[in-house]
Amino acid sequence: MSYTFPSIQDNIPSDYTNYNFNGQGGDESLDYTNGDQYSGGVNDGKRHGAGTYQERATGNVYQGDWRHGEKHGFGRYDDRDSGDMYVGNWHGGKFEGNGYHVWGSTRDRYYGEFHDDKPHGYGQYFYGNGSSYEGELKHGRRHGSGKFVNGNDAYEGEFKENRMHGRGVYHYGNGDVYDGEFEDGRPHGDGRYYTAGTGETSNGRWHNGRRED
Repeated sequence: MSYTFPSIQDNIPSDYTNYNFNGQGGDESLDYTNGDQYSGGVNDGKRHGAGTYQERATGNVYQGDWRHGEKHGFGRYDDRDSGDMYVGNWHGGKFEGNGYHVWGSTRDRYYGEFHDDKPHGYGQYFYGNGSSYEGELKHGRRHGSGKFVNGNDAYEGEFKENRMHGRGVYHYGNGDVYDGEFEDGRPHGDGRYYTAGTGETSNGRWHNGRRED
């Protein structure tokens, strides 16, 4: 029996990683009582079109599209304090659609679909610790079908609430492979085990990560 170790390629488009705001959207400016400043397109006294908004207290900056005073369209937001950065689509002031997010504290990177400010749909996660994930997500968690690579270990299959759950294949660092059912992050149910050292494959049943027979 032959198993192929999963791989995840960094396919983040340069339009997201090297986004440059062209600044074309109007030359009007708005000054706010808290010191915040805006320059760009304005309609009926509200930010509308392309423009740049800078928060005085934090230094945070948004550059991109606006609609009726809200971030809407495509743009980039930089949080100077945390080091977080988001480039992508917005809807009503929230991350919505395709986007690229970097978390400053962990150096995690995510490119893919967003909904209501969270990774949701299909995407790629590259974690600061070197591990990576590609697949389906729900409300910011690995949920659905996907593959997760962590050093010499890897898993490809079904996830539920960030854990391996359902049917999947786990590749161990020593070359062994478990192919079967998972529950709550561990082998649980029917499966088969391939031992790299001998080339043998055996069927069995697992319970909470341990083989029963």
